[in-house]
Amino acid sequence: MSSDETVVLADAEVRATIDMVGVHGDVPPTHARVSLASGEQVFVPADLVVTRQDGSLCLPLTRSELLAGYPGVPSTIRIPVLAEQLTVRREVHDRGGVRVATKVDERVEVVDEQLAQEQLDVERVRVDRVVTSAPPVRYEGDVTIISLVEEVLVVERRLVVREEVRIRKHTTTTRHTEDVVLRREVASVDVLPPDHDGPS
Repeated sequence: MSSDETVVLADAEVRATIDMVGVHGDVPPTHARVSLASGEQVFVPADLVVTRQDGSLCLPLTRSELLAGYPGVPSTIRIPVLAEQLTVRREVHDRGGVRVATKVDERVEVVDEQLAQEQLDVERVRVDRVVTSAPPVRYEGDVTIISLVEEVLVVERRLVVREEVRIRKHTTTTRHTEDVVLRREVASVDVLPPDHDGPS
């Protein structure tokens, strides 16, 4: 329930508009909102507004009293606008607890079991055998044989025939003519008389 009318204050020269409103939906209105031309707004009790014989409204307060606050009249009444908001939160409540205590209980038990123990006999056998690749692990009964290989440098001296010299003999026949002086001795024999001592 509201109205918007002009109200005359005790200062005859000051006029304002008045709006009858209720607080929190009160019916009839409990307060009147007075709006001055200068922009100020003041709430006053509704029963202070007087209706004169000519039907106009009058407020027996001067402008100064209205703005300063009339005794018993709040200068400003706030009308809250309410809205509900949801807030979710967690709270930890101590609802009691339990106490847990532990203790160690010892007892002796006899254990009678057979324990197996394995032993290894390692034998190193000299082989010195030339192979082209590392032999795999092999088994002979309950013996596991692992071959240990080693790369060694082998220096070898060899005779290598680099080249051959081949000699072929050819026989040729040619005719040869030549004068050859041949000498020979010829003996001449003379018979001499007995008294001849020799050649004369």
